[in-house]
Amino acid sequence: MRSHFTVMNGKDVVEVVPLSYSWDEIRRMRNRQLARTDWRAMKDRTLSTAWREYRSALRDLPQNHVTPEEAVQNWPVMPDE
Repeated sequence: MRSHFTVMNGKDVVEVVPLSYSWDEIRRMRNRQLARTDWRAMKDRTLSTAWREYRSALRDLPQNHVTPEEAVQNWPVMPDE
């Protein structure tokens, strides 16, 4: 998840601009990720510990961080498998 936007001039960094997010945007991004991984949590599948922790961390984003930007900077990393 990007927390800043880098303005470049060729290979030179001109400016690093912090991105601003709202809690509504965070929830929408979180909900999209949960929806994309719902198939892993179906009744006929066994959800691994890594995936269970990832999905739980996504659901807990709003209550575990003070600002939306902090949530973006600490966005859970999707397990490899």
